[in-house]
Amino acid sequence: MRIDELDFDFYQLGGEYVSRKFLSVCDDLGVSYKAIPLDLSWRGKVRKGEFFIFLPGESIAALDKERSVYELSRDLESGRVLESSLYPGSAPIDNIDLFVVSAEVEGDLFRCQETLELFCSERFISYAGGLKGLSFLEVDENYKYDPWSELNEL
Repeated sequence: MRIDELDFDFYQLGGEYVSRKFLSVCDDLGVSYKAIPLDLSWRGKVRKGEFFIFLPGESIAALDKERSVYELSRDLESGRVLESSLYPGSAPIDNIDLFVVSAEVEGDLFRCQETLELFCSERFISYAGGLKGLSFLEVDENYKYDPWSELNEL
């Protein structure tokens, strides 16, 4: 692949990388974010100002803790519930079997504090329909969060 063939609006690998078109959708919706410009170069060719590292400006505790089914992270020796180093006053979550989104959530695009994944609204989905590289997973009764599942298969 040549660098001039690189064509995406959203790419996720250890972080979120987005195009100017993706940022335009965010701007249209009033989404808060920070975009760090990327200069891409390959074999003497350079592309500047087209792609960015995307950092959402909002992180929201989206889990309805009363209606959801989840397991808090605990210290293996003492059994005490751990405290989140990212979100003081909250506990990290090991897995979620039923994720019910809190009725108080209003953001169009944000980092979910419980899963550290990007979550978005139906409105964002409708605006982002033509963007390349995006796929959406509905948070419904079939949605599960288990970041340790791959380790369980070893």
